[in-house]
Amino acid sequence: MKTTLPQNLVREVAPSGHWKQENEDEKQSLEVSVQEWLEDVAGHERLFQIHVYDNPDLGDLDLRQHRSRLHGILADAELLAMKLIELRAKTSTPREAQALLDKVEEKRKALFGVLFDWHAPLESQADVPASFKEAAREAASGRVVNLDI
Repeated sequence: MKTTLPQNLVREVAPSGHWKQENEDEKQSLEVSVQEWLEDVAGHERLFQIHVYDNPDLGDLDLRQHRSRLHGILADAELLAMKLIELRAKTSTPREAQALLDKVEEKRKALFGVLFDWHAPLESQADVPASFKEAAREAASGRVVNLDI
């Protein structure tokens, strides 16, 4: 049985270009968001250089701020990536959305590497010699020899 809606409830028909325009506006907005995110990351990287990488008095608070800021910008990258994946699925120019996604992904992977290099457990870090890891385990378990002679 076919039902018909009263005239005042009939859905308005949008012009054929309406959806394309909406996607174009979203694409432009995401382009701006990606650029702003990359600028934000660059600002954080300058702070990391001063307060972490080149800091001769590096302390726990510095490392916690570093980790916190990395988590924040990584979370922002994931949110941007999700929006770009959605845009890619519904736009008439998916390659442009993919190019933006690739840019975000490249930087996200690099930042995740920094997070891992600086904050992963010692055992997980491939660039730390096995002998150092063993010495750290021995020290943590109290198996330290007093070398005072």
